[in-house]
Amino acid sequence: MMNKYEKWYENIDEYSKLEQYIENIFVKLLNINSINREKWIFPYFKTMYSDGTSFMDGNPIFSARALNGKIIKIIVDDNYDAIYDFNSSFDENLLYTVIVPIKLIDNIDVLITSFLLSE
Repeated sequence: MMNKYEKWYENIDEYSKLEQYIENIFVKLLNINSINREKWIFPYFKTMYSDGTSFMDGNPIFSARALNGKIIKIIVDDNYDAIYDFNSSFDENLLYTVIVPIKLIDNIDVLITSFLLSE
């Protein structure tokens, strides 16, 4: 079966749809976990050229920052064959990064939920 976002890196419309898909997952998980959407800024890292055109490199495809400072960044990278996640810091705040190949994009819900519910 072909992944519906298989050509995400070649087509601006597909890239935009993928960005929206991940944002929709994030918003759905905020709602499910009774977390106020207004306490989040997304996208947080805005990766685009000065004319507003997206870099379309998937790094990050989605990012969000809570008002308490914690940040999530989701990177799509088809050079990986599994999902990798790690914590680091950015501007003295927790930065949680998820690297996911497009074929596993539907499996990020659990990681996002865990991040959202962490202190």
